[in-house]
Amino acid sequence: MQRFTFSALPVTVALAPGMAGAQPVTAFDNLTPGGGYITDTSWVVNGPDVEYAEERISHGMRFTAERSGRVERIDLGIGLISGTNAARVQLWTADENGLLGERLATWLVQDAIPEYGLNFEATPFESVGPGPSISAGSDYWIVPVATLDTDFGWYWAEGESLTAPMVNIRPGGVRNYFTDRQGAARVVVPGPGAAILLPTGIALVSRRRR
Repeated sequence: MQRFTFSALPVTVALAPGMAGAQPVTAFDNLTPGGGYITDTSWVVNGPDVEYAEERISHGMRFTAERSGRVERIDLGIGLISGTNAARVQLWTADENGLLGERLATWLVQDAIPEYGLNFEATPFESVGPGPSISAGSDYWIVPVATLDTDFGWYWAEGESLTAPMVNIRPGGVRNYFTDRQGAARVVVPGPGAAILLPTGIALVSRRRR
């Protein structure tokens, strides 16, 4: 005669990395602990239709990523001087010589830039969908760009020792490279996920006994 006994066993499932609600982390950050920066000195960024400007001018800064991941957000310390309240920021790779390489992505903000000279929280440029991937230890460029009639300043990071390779970009692809004070910036990527085992129910397991 055969008999069956039943044992109750807990069932667990593992969540994939990233499903545990990991907090974002910075891949680069030269803002002060409170998110501040200098508000009386900045790099010029303007569009070609600015009344007192003869051409579009942009500045870029090279940085080394401290963490890998997809870029969720780039925060910039910028202040609006005149024109439309809108700006773009571009993320570029650095080529084998450390110069501008390939443009990876462009972000746009509108009606979010504070008045020049006022120290607000840095303006966030957020990714819509998955952002471009960056790798720890690799070099990249941040390049703020003005809309046609916009004139804004990209504030310097606080601290005279904070210098970096910079580039001045003018029409016709003219790029002048130099080393000077960093523009205030923070690059945010997702934090490391963790696999978590969660109980989901009870399984009944049968064993046959003779």
